[in-house]
Amino acid sequence: MVKKDKIASRARQVLENDDILFSVVRPYLRNIAMVPKDNNYKIGTTGFYVLKPYELINRKYIFCLTLSNYTVTNMTQKMRGDNSPSIRKSDMQNLIIPIPPRMEQDKIVNMIIRIYSAINLN
Repeated sequence: MVKKDKIASRARQVLENDDILFSVVRPYLRNIAMVPKDNNYKIGTTGFYVLKPYELINRKYIFCLTLSNYTVTNMTQKMRGDNSPSIRKSDMQNLIIPIPPRMEQDKIVNMIIRIYSAINLN
């Protein structure tokens, strides 16, 4: 585990496996990540909004959606500030996320995985 003096003072958010972190600073940079299952560091800073989807929602679907132009463009339009433009927590909470039935979510995720595998980004 990380020593307390090594944790940023803004690290206040408890993270769980498969939570999705969305950077509230400069969202157009797509600093978005899914917490890995082997994560030993369970605290995130306030510089990220933490999405904790309901159990019945495919977390990979939400992750893919947060990386999409739909979400990033929507959040970029809400940025405030000059030096480090950012969005507010309320902007993320008010984001309308289209949630199709679970089978459709799984189908979309599998299609994205197949496309990335075909591209073979390694």
